[in-house]
Amino acid sequence: MDRQETREVWVSLVAGNTKLHWGLFVGSELESTWDTAHLPLGAGFDEVIALFPRRQLEFFTRRGPSVELWMGSVVPAQSALVRAIFPCSHEVRNTDVVRGLEGYHSFGVDRALALRGAGLLWGWPVLVIDGGTAMTFTVGVDDGHLYGGAIAPGMALQLGALATGTAKLPRIALDGLSPSLPRWAMSTQGAIES
Repeated sequence: MDRQETREVWVSLVAGNTKLHWGLFVGSELESTWDTAHLPLGAGFDEVIALFPRRQLEFFTRRGPSVELWMGSVVPAQSALVRAIFPCSHEVRNTDVVRGLEGYHSFGVDRALALRGAGLLWGWPVLVIDGGTAMTFTVGVDDGHLYGGAIAPGMALQLGALATGTAKLPRIALDGLSPSLPRWAMSTQGAIES
């Protein structure tokens, strides 16, 4: 990490509904990524960096809270905490990265950032499918113009609804699923897992 001392170092943060996604950049190069739980209310700098992996902990311990941080957040309480802890933070808005949002004020900045990134990486038009708390489908055309999208419950919400909304279907843990499970199952649990 010696080159961090001579090039601009900055941090990205996307605050989603269930966790925080961090990135450490040197110039325009992504050095590392990590996820944390949401920040606890009233947390200070030391409590926040204690959540970080060792390599990032060492970086933040040297740099302190004055590191430049760029954030996109769909959780206002997390945005406020980050701004209080990191004085050099900048908040990215959905209209900063995607065009065509007239009248769509609730379009999440997380979806906007994913759409912009996919379009820049793979070209336009592009379809982004994001499987987080919600399963989102977002289409962009013409160099960053939103065409439209759809939102459905994410996998954990779907599995929970099957268990709570039916009399006999079991609750399946999302972390126990494997991509190597057979597509067509011969049991109720297997059918849900497939």
